[in-house]
This record gives sequence, C-alpha cells and structure tokens, in this order.
Amino acid sequence: MWFFQMAACLPGMSDDRGQAFSLQLDVETPLNQTDLLNEIESLDLIVEYGSGAQTFSLSSVDAGSSPEVLAVDPLEDVTVALAGYRDDELIAFGRSAPITATQDTITANLVLARVDDFIWLDMPEPRSFGAVVPAGDGRFWISGGITDGTIRYNRSQTVTDTWAVASIVDGLPTIEPLDFPPLPPLWEEPNNQGTSLEIAGRAGHVMTPLADGALLVGGGTAAFMDTQLTSELNYRFDPSEQTYTPLAAMNRARSFHPAIPMGLGEILMVGGMGYTGEVEFFQFTEDMEVVDPTLGAAGPYLTRLVSGPEGAAAASVGEDGVLVCGGFYTTSTSLPFVPVHGCDLVGPNGDLSEATAMEHAIVYGQMVRLGDGGMLVTGGVELAHEEGLPNDR
Repeated sequence: MWFFQMAACLPGMSDDRGQAFSLQLDVETPLNQTDLLNEIESLDLIVEYGSGAQTFSLSSVDAGSSPEVLAVDPLEDVTVALAGYRDDELIAFGRSAPITATQDTITANLVLARVDDFIWLDMPEPRSFGAVVPAGDGRFWISGGITDGTIRYNRSQTVTDTWAVASIVDGLPTIEPLDFPPLPPLWEEPNNQGTSLEIAGRAGHVMTPLADGALLVGGGTAAFMDTQLTSELNYRFDPSEQTYTPLAAMNRARSFHPAIPMGLGEILMVGGMGYTGEVEFFQFTEDMEVVDPTLGAAGPYLTRLVSGPEGAAAASVGEDGVLVCGGFYTTSTSLPFVPVHGCDLVGPNGDLSEATAMEHAIVYGQMVRLGDGGMLVTGGVELAHEEGLPNDR
C-alpha cells in the first residue's frame, strides 16, 4: 500500500496550492503475478481528470512512501493510474475506479498487472463452451457450459444451467456464482419433447447484449457435437427482472454459432450445428438468419456464399452490417473438414455479397473491428483438407 500527499486546487480558493488531501493507494497484483513488484524499478503516478492528466515520476516503489503530488483540478470523479517500468520499458499498468475527495483522506484501489500477460482467475466450477457477455459496468455475465472438463462426441459430458459473474472493478478481478434463474431446459422445448434426455444445462449457446440492457440468449445443445437436444429458440433475458421471454423459433436449431448485432438492431445467427433426427449424427447449418429481438420474429434464410457453415469468425462492421470469414465445410457426414478463407458481407437489410477473402483459411478464429474500420482476425486453427478439394471458398 502506498500513501501520497496530494494538493487539489479547488475553485474560489486563494491558496495556489489548493486543499491538501492524503491519497491512500491500495495496490494489488493478480494471483499469477505476485512477483511483479520485484521486477518494477520505477513508477509513474497518473492523475486523470476530465480535462486531461498529470504524471508524477516516482523513483521508488517502497510501500509507505509519501511524496507530495499537486493536483491542479478538483479531485472529483478522477481516476488514478500507475505505470511500472524496468529499464525504461513499460511492463505493468493499473487504473482505479473514479474517485472523489470528500474528506482529508481518500482511498483508491487498483490492480497492477503485466501489460504482456493474461490475468487468470479460478471459476467457481469448470466451464467450457459457455457464453460470456459484458454487463456494461465492468462486470461480465457467464452462463451454461460443460463442467466436467471433457470434450467428447457423446452425451457423457456434464453441462450446467447456472450463471456466474466476473468483475474487473474495485480491486482484483473476481468470478463468483450468480443467483440468476437457471437457463431454460432444452428438453422442454417443443421440438425436443418426447426425449428421455432430461438434461438441464446447455452449452454452445449465445448471449448478445440488446440496446435496452437485456440479453438475447439463444440456441445451444446438451453436449459437444451431439445435438439430439439442440435449441431452435431464442430468449430475451432481463437481468434486472431476472425473467426469460421466449422469442419466435429460428428457422433451424443452432449451436456453437456466432450471434452478431447488425446495424438496425437485429441479430445475425451464423451457421452452427443442428440435429439430423438421428441420435448419433449432427449436421452443419449451411445458412444464416436474422432475428429481431424486439418483435420476437425470425427473419429469412441467408445462404452463405463463400464462408464456412461452422467455425467462421464474425463481427459487426457498424452500419454496413456483419462480416463473416473463414470456417470449414465437409462433403459428407464424416471427416475430413475443409477450411475456407472466403468472406461474406451481410448488409443491414439482409443483402448478401462476397467480400475480400483472407489470405489464410482460419477455423474458430476471433474477429474484432478496429478503430480505423479494419478487421482483426486472430487465433483459430488450420485443418488439413481433403486432397483434390478446393480451399479457396
């Protein structure tokens, strides 16, 4: 913990130094970076106002040091950041939540973490193929997923219908169980009735934030690549009321599929896996469709042009719609899978056109839009394609 004597210049005060405050800065490091403080040689303390920022160089990182810092603006709704250096190279950074000086001593909490490393957290229970979505306030909703740590092509996996919440504000990031109503059970949906598989959880579903703060929770299945129980329903979930409202059924049951907001508020459902009607087989959903979460209506099919029906990366391009790239297809119900590097642009009105293809075929990559309007595709895998089949779709 560090202590700083700060002087804030308040309006109407004749003293150029302003009113002095003692800032108590409580600094924590992630669980997997406990040795970070030993690597830092110098720190910059950064006070950030609405009008700008001030930086104060600190030669020492000794806890309990108390250098004087003169803040030129009132300490109202400001943030405090620390930048850690080794040999003049930035190796760590952390920022507090907004603070306001209402008394002589104020406390700010921040997490100082490496800039080139991930912070890991322990989940309340293992989850793979669950859904995660930002809550908009520094928290993230987490729902569903496979919890036994296995990925098999059968129903012996254990799936969950519970929720958790991750927070990255006010100290170290945390993940805790959340007492939200469980996800609607798959076996109660109309086209899944009659099965003896009363499995409560779901995996491979999607969650998408809506404009009013609600979430679209849709699709999903009871196991990885075993789609006897696959959802064709989307639900509007209101976190404040904790209620699920079913929307109109999709044209197809879908799981392990991207769901991307479009420019006019609709959600584009891209490909995914569906149920063939036979217990031991799944199928790839070779189309896309638009869902209107306000009307609860499913839109028309959009037959993809050159992107793959499964494992494609997709992201919003704002008013221009959604870009879908990569993925894979297969020529039969068995392996091999054929990766592709083609891209489809889905316009805001559902019109479909071929976009510039990627240089490399990428399967299960992630795509984000950059500030300059470009797209970044990262991660994913390459799959060996069947000899004689084109890989330029």
